[in-house]
Amino acid sequence: MVTAALETALLAGRGGGPRDMSVVRDDCSGWVTNAPGAVLDVRSQVPLRVRLSAPDSPLVSLGLVLEPLENGTESPRPGQSGSGVCVPPAPQGSAQDIEPLDEGRWVAWVSTARPEQTVAVRVSVERADGTPDPARQTRDVPAGEGVPARPLEEGTFGGVVMGANTRPVLLEGRAGGPRPAEGLGLRCAGWIAEVPDHVLVLERTLPLRLVASAPEGIVLAVRLEDGTWICSDEDEVREVRVGVAIPAGRHEIFVASLDPHQDPEYTLAISR
Repeated sequence: MVTAALETALLAGRGGGPRDMSVVRDDCSGWVTNAPGAVLDVRSQVPLRVRLSAPDSPLVSLGLVLEPLENGTESPRPGQSGSGVCVPPAPQGSAQDIEPLDEGRWVAWVSTARPEQTVAVRVSVERADGTPDPARQTRDVPAGEGVPARPLEEGTFGGVVMGANTRPVLLEGRAGGPRPAEGLGLRCAGWIAEVPDHVLVLERTLPLRLVASAPEGIVLAVRLEDGTWICSDEDEVREVRVGVAIPAGRHEIFVASLDPHQDPEYTLAISR
Protein backbone atom coordinates (compact mmCIF):
# COMPACT_ATOMS: atom_id res chain seq x y z
CA MET A 1 0.00 0.00 0.00
CA VAL A 2 1.40 3.40 -0.97
CA THR A 3 0.53 6.72 0.63
CA ALA A 4 0.96 9.95 -1.33
CA ALA A 5 -0.28 13.53 -1.38
CA LEU A 6 -2.87 13.72 -4.13
CA GLU A 7 -2.20 17.26 -5.37
CA THR A 8 0.89 15.77 -6.96
CA ALA A 9 1.29 12.02 -6.88
CA LEU A 10 3.28 9.47 -8.80
CA LEU A 11 2.42 5.88 -7.94
CA ALA A 12 3.33 2.44 -9.19
CA GLY A 13 1.46 -0.81 -8.62
CA ARG A 14 -0.78 -3.31 -10.40
CA GLY A 15 -4.09 -2.83 -12.19
CA GLY A 16 -6.94 -5.19 -12.96
CA GLY A 17 -8.44 -8.10 -11.05
CA PRO A 18 -11.54 -10.26 -10.51
CA ARG A 19 -14.02 -7.63 -9.23
CA ASP A 20 -16.51 -6.41 -11.87
CA MET A 21 -17.28 -2.75 -11.14
CA SER A 22 -20.41 -2.77 -13.35
CA VAL A 23 -22.06 -5.17 -10.87
CA VAL A 24 -21.24 -2.90 -7.93
CA ARG A 25 -22.21 0.42 -9.55
CA ASP A 26 -24.44 1.15 -12.52
CA ASP A 27 -22.31 4.12 -13.56
CA CYS A 28 -19.01 2.24 -13.53
CA SER A 29 -17.15 -0.39 -15.53
CA GLY A 30 -13.83 -2.21 -15.47
CA TRP A 31 -12.19 -4.93 -13.38
CA VAL A 32 -10.19 -4.32 -10.20
CA THR A 33 -8.62 -6.28 -7.35
CA ASN A 34 -10.26 -6.75 -3.95
CA ALA A 35 -6.93 -6.10 -2.24
CA PRO A 36 -6.29 -2.72 -0.58
CA GLY A 37 -5.30 -0.05 -3.05
CA ALA A 38 -3.00 2.95 -2.77
CA VAL A 39 -3.95 5.39 0.00
CA LEU A 40 -4.00 8.99 -1.18
CA ASP A 41 -4.02 12.03 1.09
CA VAL A 42 -6.17 14.83 -0.40
CA ARG A 43 -4.98 18.08 1.14
CA SER A 44 -7.13 20.59 -0.74
CA GLN A 45 -10.21 20.57 -2.93
CA VAL A 46 -8.92 21.16 -6.46
CA PRO A 47 -9.78 19.53 -9.82
CA LEU A 48 -7.29 16.81 -10.68
CA ARG A 49 -5.82 15.44 -13.89
CA VAL A 50 -4.93 11.75 -13.92
CA ARG A 51 -2.72 9.89 -16.41
CA LEU A 52 -2.61 6.09 -16.32
CA SER A 53 -0.02 3.96 -18.08
CA ALA A 54 1.11 0.34 -18.24
CA PRO A 55 4.61 0.58 -19.78
CA ASP A 56 4.81 -3.18 -20.48
CA SER A 57 1.25 -3.40 -21.85
CA PRO A 58 0.60 -0.21 -23.85
CA LEU A 59 -2.55 -1.54 -25.57
CA VAL A 60 -4.46 -2.30 -22.34
CA SER A 61 -7.18 0.23 -21.50
CA LEU A 62 -6.99 1.57 -17.93
CA GLY A 63 -9.45 3.23 -15.56
CA LEU A 64 -9.49 4.48 -11.97
CA VAL A 65 -11.70 3.86 -8.92
CA LEU A 66 -11.49 6.09 -5.83
CA GLU A 67 -13.22 5.43 -2.49
CA PRO A 68 -13.16 7.58 0.67
CA LEU A 69 -11.36 6.05 3.65
CA GLU A 70 -13.31 6.84 6.81
CA ASN A 71 -11.39 7.36 10.04
CA GLY A 72 -11.07 4.20 12.09
CA THR A 73 -12.26 1.86 9.34
CA GLU A 74 -10.49 -0.80 7.35
CA SER A 75 -9.68 -0.15 3.71
CA PRO A 76 -12.96 -0.18 1.75
CA ARG A 77 -13.64 -2.41 -1.21
CA PRO A 78 -13.93 -0.67 -4.59
CA GLY A 79 -17.49 0.59 -5.09
CA GLN A 80 -18.45 -0.12 -1.48
CA SER A 81 -19.54 3.38 -0.47
CA GLY A 82 -21.47 4.34 -3.59
CA SER A 83 -20.03 7.85 -3.21
CA GLY A 84 -16.64 7.22 -4.77
CA VAL A 85 -15.28 8.20 -8.17
CA CYS A 86 -15.13 5.91 -11.20
CA VAL A 87 -13.19 6.65 -14.39
CA PRO A 88 -13.99 3.83 -16.88
CA PRO A 89 -11.11 2.13 -18.71
CA ALA A 90 -9.86 4.10 -21.71
CA PRO A 91 -6.85 3.88 -24.06
CA GLN A 92 -3.59 4.95 -22.47
CA GLY A 93 -2.09 8.32 -23.27
CA SER A 94 -5.09 10.55 -22.63
CA ALA A 95 -5.50 12.57 -19.43
CA GLN A 96 -8.67 12.16 -17.36
CA ASP A 97 -9.99 15.13 -15.37
CA ILE A 98 -11.92 14.47 -12.17
CA GLU A 99 -13.89 16.83 -9.96
CA PRO A 100 -12.44 18.03 -6.65
CA LEU A 101 -12.44 15.37 -3.93
CA ASP A 102 -13.28 16.03 -0.29
CA GLU A 103 -10.23 16.57 1.85
CA GLY A 104 -9.11 13.42 3.65
CA ARG A 105 -7.81 9.98 2.76
CA TRP A 106 -8.95 8.08 -0.34
CA VAL A 107 -8.14 4.61 -1.62
CA ALA A 108 -7.37 4.14 -5.33
CA TRP A 109 -7.49 1.12 -7.64
CA VAL A 110 -6.58 0.94 -11.33
CA SER A 111 -9.08 -1.00 -13.44
CA THR A 112 -8.70 -2.83 -16.75
CA ALA A 113 -11.31 -3.57 -19.42
CA ARG A 114 -11.15 -7.36 -18.98
CA PRO A 115 -10.70 -9.57 -15.89
CA GLU A 116 -7.72 -11.51 -17.28
CA GLN A 117 -5.71 -8.29 -17.70
CA THR A 118 -3.53 -7.70 -14.63
CA VAL A 119 -0.69 -5.35 -15.47
CA ALA A 120 1.99 -3.23 -13.83
CA VAL A 121 0.71 0.35 -13.86
CA ARG A 122 1.87 3.88 -13.20
CA VAL A 123 -0.45 6.65 -11.98
CA SER A 124 0.41 10.33 -12.32
CA VAL A 125 -1.84 12.93 -10.64
CA GLU A 126 -1.54 16.68 -10.92
CA ARG A 127 -3.70 19.76 -10.48
CA ALA A 128 -6.03 20.59 -13.37
CA ASP A 129 -7.10 24.09 -12.31
CA GLY A 130 -4.33 25.99 -14.04
CA THR A 131 -2.38 26.51 -10.81
CA PRO A 132 1.30 25.64 -11.25
CA ASP A 133 2.05 22.20 -9.85
CA PRO A 134 4.42 22.65 -6.88
CA ALA A 135 6.35 19.51 -7.87
CA ARG A 136 7.10 20.94 -11.33
CA GLN A 137 8.54 24.20 -10.12
CA THR A 138 12.09 25.29 -10.86
CA ARG A 139 13.48 27.50 -8.12
CA ASP A 140 16.59 29.62 -8.33
CA VAL A 141 18.95 29.36 -5.41
CA PRO A 142 19.22 32.99 -4.23
CA ALA A 143 22.97 32.97 -3.61
CA GLY A 144 25.39 33.62 -6.42
CA GLU A 145 25.46 35.63 -9.61
CA GLY A 146 24.33 34.65 -13.08
CA VAL A 147 21.10 34.25 -15.01
CA PRO A 148 18.09 32.11 -14.02
CA ALA A 149 17.83 28.62 -15.49
CA ARG A 150 15.35 28.31 -18.34
CA PRO A 151 12.59 25.84 -17.36
CA LEU A 152 11.61 22.92 -19.58
CA GLU A 153 8.27 21.12 -19.72
CA GLU A 154 10.07 17.80 -20.13
CA GLY A 155 10.38 14.99 -17.66
CA THR A 156 7.70 14.02 -15.15
CA PHE A 157 8.68 16.84 -12.81
CA GLY A 158 10.13 19.31 -15.31
CA GLY A 159 13.63 20.21 -16.39
CA VAL A 160 16.04 23.06 -17.07
CA VAL A 161 18.39 24.50 -19.67
CA MET A 162 21.73 25.59 -18.20
CA GLY A 163 24.68 27.47 -19.61
CA ALA A 164 28.00 28.78 -18.37
CA ASN A 165 26.39 31.66 -16.42
CA THR A 166 23.30 29.91 -15.07
CA ARG A 167 22.58 30.19 -11.36
CA PRO A 168 22.12 27.00 -9.28
CA VAL A 169 18.57 25.63 -9.27
CA LEU A 170 16.38 23.39 -7.14
CA LEU A 171 13.98 20.83 -8.60
CA GLU A 172 11.45 18.75 -6.70
CA GLY A 173 9.69 15.46 -7.37
CA ARG A 174 8.93 11.94 -6.18
CA ALA A 175 11.42 9.11 -6.42
CA GLY A 176 10.83 5.57 -7.58
CA GLY A 177 8.96 3.64 -10.23
CA PRO A 178 8.46 0.12 -11.61
CA ARG A 179 11.81 -0.28 -13.41
CA PRO A 180 14.86 -1.83 -11.69
CA ALA A 181 17.94 0.39 -11.98
CA GLU A 182 20.41 -2.36 -11.08
CA GLY A 183 22.76 -3.14 -13.95
CA LEU A 184 22.19 0.11 -15.84
CA GLY A 185 25.56 1.43 -14.72
CA LEU A 186 28.19 1.25 -11.98
CA ARG A 187 26.56 1.58 -8.51
CA CYS A 188 23.05 1.94 -9.99
CA ALA A 189 20.40 0.40 -7.71
CA GLY A 190 16.80 0.82 -6.62
CA TRP A 191 13.69 1.41 -8.73
CA ILE A 192 13.17 4.17 -11.27
CA ALA A 193 10.42 5.42 -13.54
CA GLU A 194 10.06 4.44 -17.18
CA VAL A 195 10.41 8.10 -18.17
CA PRO A 196 12.93 10.58 -16.73
CA ASP A 197 12.00 12.58 -13.66
CA HIS A 198 13.89 15.58 -15.08
CA VAL A 199 15.57 16.59 -18.31
CA LEU A 200 18.78 18.63 -18.21
CA VAL A 201 19.91 20.44 -21.35
CA LEU A 202 23.43 21.90 -21.29
CA GLU A 203 24.52 24.54 -23.77
CA ARG A 204 28.17 23.61 -23.25
CA THR A 205 30.26 21.12 -21.28
CA LEU A 206 30.02 22.01 -17.59
CA PRO A 207 31.45 20.57 -14.37
CA LEU A 208 28.26 20.02 -12.38
CA ARG A 209 27.33 18.95 -8.88
CA LEU A 210 23.92 17.26 -8.52
CA VAL A 211 22.69 16.60 -4.97
CA ALA A 212 19.35 14.92 -4.19
CA SER A 213 17.91 14.73 -0.66
CA ALA A 214 14.97 12.65 0.61
CA PRO A 215 13.71 11.23 3.92
CA GLU A 216 14.03 7.66 2.60
CA GLY A 217 16.77 5.83 0.70
CA ILE A 218 17.31 7.03 -2.86
CA VAL A 219 19.85 6.74 -5.68
CA LEU A 220 20.57 9.50 -8.20
CA ALA A 221 20.96 8.24 -11.77
CA VAL A 222 21.88 10.32 -14.83
CA ARG A 223 21.62 8.99 -18.37
CA LEU A 224 23.83 11.03 -20.65
CA GLU A 225 22.87 11.74 -24.24
CA ASP A 226 25.31 9.06 -25.46
CA GLY A 227 23.54 6.40 -23.34
CA THR A 228 26.11 6.27 -20.53
CA TRP A 229 24.70 5.96 -17.01
CA ILE A 230 26.21 7.70 -13.96
CA CYS A 231 24.89 6.84 -10.49
CA SER A 232 25.57 8.16 -7.00
CA ASP A 233 27.76 6.41 -4.44
CA GLU A 234 26.06 3.44 -2.78
CA ASP A 235 27.33 4.53 0.65
CA GLU A 236 24.98 7.53 0.63
CA VAL A 237 21.22 6.95 0.70
CA ARG A 238 19.39 10.06 1.95
CA GLU A 239 21.64 12.75 0.48
CA VAL A 240 23.12 11.47 -2.75
CA ARG A 241 25.35 13.26 -5.21
CA VAL A 242 26.93 13.09 -8.63
CA GLY A 243 29.85 15.38 -9.45
CA VAL A 244 31.26 15.19 -12.95
CA ALA A 245 31.89 17.19 -16.10
CA ILE A 246 28.82 16.68 -18.30
CA PRO A 247 29.03 17.40 -22.03
CA ALA A 248 26.69 19.68 -23.94
CA GLY A 249 23.43 18.02 -24.94
CA ARG A 250 20.19 16.62 -23.56
CA HIS A 251 20.53 14.40 -20.51
CA GLU A 252 17.95 12.54 -18.40
CA ILE A 253 17.82 12.43 -14.61
CA PHE A 254 16.15 9.67 -12.61
CA VAL A 255 15.80 9.50 -8.82
CA ALA A 256 15.48 5.87 -7.73
CA SER A 257 13.82 4.65 -4.56
CA LEU A 258 15.68 1.85 -2.78
CA ASP A 259 12.30 0.49 -1.60
CA PRO A 260 10.00 -0.49 -4.51
CA HIS A 261 6.96 0.27 -2.33
CA GLN A 262 7.94 3.86 -1.49
CA ASP A 263 7.98 7.05 -3.55
CA PRO A 264 9.60 9.64 -1.24
CA GLU A 265 9.54 13.32 -2.07
CA TYR A 266 12.97 14.72 -2.87
CA THR A 267 14.76 17.94 -3.72
CA LEU A 268 17.45 18.04 -6.38
CA ALA A 269 20.05 20.83 -6.42
CA ILE A 270 22.09 21.39 -9.58
CA SER A 271 25.07 23.72 -9.40
CA ARG A 272 28.58 24.16 -10.76
